[in-house]
This record gives sequence, C-alpha cells and structure tokens, in this order.
Amino acid sequence: MGRKFGRRPDGSRIKNRAAARNARPKVKYLITGGSPQRSLLTDPLDRRSQVYKIITERIKELREHIGTDITYPLSRVLEQAARLSILVDTAWAAVNRDGVLHRGEATSAAEAFRKLAAEERQVLAVLGLERRERQVPRLKDVLQGEDE
Repeated sequence: MGRKFGRRPDGSRIKNRAAARNARPKVKYLITGGSPQRSLLTDPLDRRSQVYKIITERIKELREHIGTDITYPLSRVLEQAARLSILVDTAWAAVNRDGVLHRGEATSAAEAFRKLAAEERQVLAVLGLERRERQVPRLKDVLQGEDE
C-alpha cells in the first residue's frame, strides 16, 4: 500500500501540509541505480553536473559540424546524439572493467555497448553523418605485394 499524503514514512502525521509539498524534489537528478540509460535519455539534467557540461559541449560540437540553421526537431536529434555519446562512453568503460567475454558468452556490458553504439550510428545517420567508404585492396593484390 502506498504512502499517504501528509504522512512520514513511519506513519506519523506532518502537521503543516505545505511542508510536505516543499519537501518533495522539484528537479529530477540523474539517478544511476536501476536503469541509467533511460534516465539519461529522457530526464532533465541538473545543470551543475559534469554530465550536463559534457553534453552541452558535445551539442556545441555537433552544431558546429552541421553548420546549417538548426530547427527544433534537429536540435532534439542533436541532444539525443550527445546523450547517446555519453552512454556509449559509459558502456565502453564498463566493457573495459568487465571484459568482453565471460565463460564463452558476451558480457552484459559488451551487449549494452553494441546496442548503444548501433543507436548512436542511427542517430548520426539521421543527422547526415555517414560512414565514409574507402578503397579496400583485393586480397590477390595484397598477397602479390602490389600497392595502388
């Protein structure tokens, strides 16, 4: 059963109802317990945090790279790309900590990194940042020692 309004966790009554309302947090903070990926993608960030500063820096870099007039939908895609880049970096750190394989199977950190990297590539493709193709030499030419 849920907690009643105007009551403390121990069940005692709060005399001033305004105090109960004022005690509730008004800003959503980045919570790392449970599912940090969803929190970082959707919740507003505390502007004092290091994560917020990194995200604003990456948004600025993406804006400079695109260089056109930024519409509201495009700015939302830029923000999503910046948040995903933070998540990809975090997942890569987890891969470095936990390793890629455990008992012959990919670790959850490696799977999370793979999925987040794919999502980031999709968002960057929407922005028009495509993968550049390069000329790959044929195996026959490499074995013969020919360079073109």
